[in-house]
Amino acid sequence: RKPMAVGIRRAFRAFAKRCYRSRSYGPASTYRKFFFTNLCQWPSNRSSVKTSRFLPRRRGFAYTVSAEEFSQRVDSLMEILQDTLDDDDLPFEDIDFSSGVLSIVTSQGVWIVNKHSASRQVWVSSPVSGPSKFEFLPEEKQWVSEREDKTRLYDLLSSEMTDFVGKEIKFIDTF
Repeated sequence: RKPMAVGIRRAFRAFAKRCYRSRSYGPASTYRKFFFTNLCQWPSNRSSVKTSRFLPRRRGFAYTVSAEEFSQRVDSLMEILQDTLDDDDLPFEDIDFSSGVLSIVTSQGVWIVNKHSASRQVWVSSPVSGPSKFEFLPEEKQWVSEREDKTRLYDLLSSEMTDFVGKEIKFIDTF
């Protein structure tokens, strides 16, 4: 093996690890193509290379607020959901909250609202729309889906619950 090839191989492995850690998954061929296309643009002094130039930007609530603020936001969200849905008139079989997970059991299926502290997101599993991840946008003060449609958590839950119950469900407060 030539020393240059070994150096490039090592640099590629380091690059692939950074991509994996930043949750930028894709086929290895994509990493190779991106790596070797940008390799010729790197300056000779490797220490001055900013990896953020080559990797996707981290975004979302996870990197803008502290863990305490995230916990406060999610706790208030869970309280609003529990207070609204714990009504005896609603046809939910069981509503259970433990360890940051709210489970709403119905005859149609189970809605699960989960606090995911590591990514500072709220994960929702719905029998109607399937799994979704929501991030809090501080500018808008709303939980918004990561999907392309940018659905608000409030709109998703209120429309799905309203369709299931047959009457409009108004949450105590917006979230």
